[in-house]
Amino acid sequence: MKYFTFKELLHSEVALRNNIVNLPPRNKVVQVYYNLTILVDNLLDPIRERFATPMIITSGYRCERLNKLVGGVYNSQHMKGEAVDFWFPSFSHKEMIEAFFEIAEEFDFDQLIYYKKKGIIHISYSIKNNRHQISMR
Repeated sequence: MKYFTFKELLHSEVALRNNIVNLPPRNKVVQVYYNLTILVDNLLDPIRERFATPMIITSGYRCERLNKLVGGVYNSQHMKGEAVDFWFPSFSHKEMIEAFFEIAEEFDFDQLIYYKKKGIIHISYSIKNNRHQISMR
């Protein structure tokens, strides 16, 4: 983990505003932190280096309560520490779309989603099986 910290991967403005402690349950702490490390080492650090610009994580790990509050799916990879949503603050909307397609071509991932209205990329990584699912919403 070269460019990212657990603190920023667990941070959530929504959780803070709603007095939610966004931490994994005791019985899943080790697995969540392991998954976050694998996600960063295999995707986030290499993507950060590829585009040579800082990334802002808007949503990393989510506890179950936070995931429900933000409308996440019941089996969200965010709750396992396998997914993040991010954007490049120095990129235009067009550059974010271009980055999305470059990531799709160059990296091994489970899911890659571009949220057009928000200009945010969702990416996940699974230790078991990366499905390479790509979509724009």
